[in-house]
Amino acid sequence: MNTNKLLIALVIVLIGIIATLYPPTQVASESTIEEDISSPITVELLEVEDPGEIKPYDNLVRLYSKKYEVSYSLMDAILDCENTERDTSLQSFIKYTQAKVDRNPRWNVVAGERERSFGLAQIHLPDHSYVSEAEAKDPDFSIEFMARNISDGRASMWSCYHKVI
Repeated sequence: MNTNKLLIALVIVLIGIIATLYPPTQVASESTIEEDISSPITVELLEVEDPGEIKPYDNLVRLYSKKYEVSYSLMDAILDCENTERDTSLQSFIKYTQAKVDRNPRWNVVAGERERSFGLAQIHLPDHSYVSEAEAKDPDFSIEFMARNISDGRASMWSCYHKVI
């Protein structure tokens, strides 16, 4: 019992010492804060059409549309059309027709099988053999892929491009 009282007394003394060494800082008024700022602070506000609804991966669409100097609205519209749910693991539900297979023998696909387009941007792997399925399903990779290709003038590779322009 005496040990507990001794510990409590020791803690109180330590708190007193700490409070003496490190007194609480005074909260500055707004005018003091403004006078103390040596350089301006820049805050970038993002314009959102409906502030109540921020779509999945919107931050990446904004980042890469700015990096590649392409339209955020165009990228957003293509993504909404290609992948309404913004599901990173989505494989296209469209099936290859015999006519498509005949026109594109290098694709090495069979009529009736599901199109090999994956991820948020629905990257068609037979046309982009250097892209793996895992990369196509990666949000960062696929959104940057879209921005880079739109910037390079290849927006029409997405069938939805013609629907949203």
